[in-house]
Amino acid sequence: MYGEIDYSGILKVPSVSEFKKFRIDIDGIYGWGVCYYNPQVQKMFREMIEKLSNELSEVISVPVKFTEADGHGGCATIKGIDNNSYVYLHPMEFTGYLKDSDIENLYKFVMMYFRFEREKDSDLGEHPDFGARISYREEVFAMTDEEYLKLIEDYSDEILARTKATFDKLSPKAKDNFIKYGASQCGQDFCHTGRIVRDTDKAGYSSLDVDWKAVTDIVQKAIDKGYFDI
Repeated sequence: MYGEIDYSGILKVPSVSEFKKFRIDIDGIYGWGVCYYNPQVQKMFREMIEKLSNELSEVISVPVKFTEADGHGGCATIKGIDNNSYVYLHPMEFTGYLKDSDIENLYKFVMMYFRFEREKDSDLGEHPDFGARISYREEVFAMTDEEYLKLIEDYSDEILARTKATFDKLSPKAKDNFIKYGASQCGQDFCHTGRIVRDTDKAGYSSLDVDWKAVTDIVQKAIDKGYFDI
């Protein structure tokens, strides 16, 4: 119907959470299309996860619990007990929300384990070099759903102005389609480009998310009032 609307920078953010959204990329264990490079490194990854589960209190500073490996090749999760820590442990990447110092501790744990395995000179077969890197570490914000909804509503004029600027550039047919179907698309676009990452968020987007629903409602009400009339 139209290119994705860029809503970035509209919301002015309040208090920062102590948690950060992060990803640690893991090299040498698993690859898309090939899964584990060989049975030896698969065994090594599972042993690393087992060792991590036994040393959680030394790696992560807040109370957490470890969930046993699931049916997808040994993946596991770490979840906070009365806190917002969360980590999904996949052989290609560790992702989730942790305090900054805990992200560093987890990264150091992985690197030390890899170094230990190399020094053992184990027969791990052919594989890319083992390694890990923190590929991103983003601030997240401490807001309830109600506070986030209020923040979005406070900036509804700016959201509509950004939307109208895109609408005005559309062809007559595209404008007609926007008026019929565009509100929900705007909600989705906002999730992709304007979302404030909160410490309660999980991966992915849904039409049930607070920001998707709020922006959809803002745009739909404006459509109904004739703001986007051709």
